[in-house]
Amino acid sequence: MLMSDGGGARFPRRLAIPEGPMAKFARDIVHRLFSVGLSLESARSIVADGPAADRIAAATEEVDLLIRDLRTATLGPDRDRPALLRERMTRMAREFQDGALSAADLLERRASHTRPPTQVDYQAEVKCWRGIADQADQMAKRWQ
Repeated sequence: MLMSDGGGARFPRRLAIPEGPMAKFARDIVHRLFSVGLSLESARSIVADGPAADRIAAATEEVDLLIRDLRTATLGPDRDRPALLRERMTRMAREFQDGALSAADLLERRASHTRPPTQVDYQAEVKCWRGIADQADQMAKRWQ
């Protein structure tokens, strides 16, 4: 898992992986994933806010999850299962919320470039997607 030193630098948590061929393989994979994560963080710092930055942030998060999953598969879970379930459910609800908000934003932008009459009631669709985002927020809060 990528960890922060408080100053913005990120580094992998030291793994106590047993020795052997699989342990070496796991260490190599973690180091390679860490390098990919650093490259993504670097790329994000040079990209302006927007869809590209959001995709880089999502990819960085995925690398963090891959490292954590590798640790869990190699060492076993480092936390109790209920806490892990709460964390994953909260994360999934937040991702769903982000997707719903993105859909609402996209529809709002599309509506501003479209003249009536249209087949799509953009205002109603935006309202629906914002409602879905609110429900996802409530789900995330319940799981926290």
